[in-house]
Amino acid sequence: MDGDQANLIQLARFLKTAPDPRPEDDATSSELNSAGVDAYTELVAAETALRDVVRLAVPAWQSQLEPDDIQKLETKRVEEDQKRDGITVSQDL
Repeated sequence: MDGDQANLIQLARFLKTAPDPRPEDDATSSELNSAGVDAYTELVAAETALRDVVRLAVPAWQSQLEPDDIQKLETKRVEEDQKRDGITVSQDL
């Protein structure tokens, strides 16, 4: 995330999370946004992908936690759910 903007855009294109640039110019972040990239949607997709990676890498992660730790995660999920009016947060711990 500390990389310069051009490198981050190049990485986003490599990961296929950004549209290909128009041939006539080098797209900037404002052009990417005007090209239809929805940052929130991309962030949610990245979070979901990360959750999938964790689930695959550590399939029984919940069994490795103490019951109090699971309860803390569930409490945090409820708190986050209450912060977002009209939006339900992921129920996936």
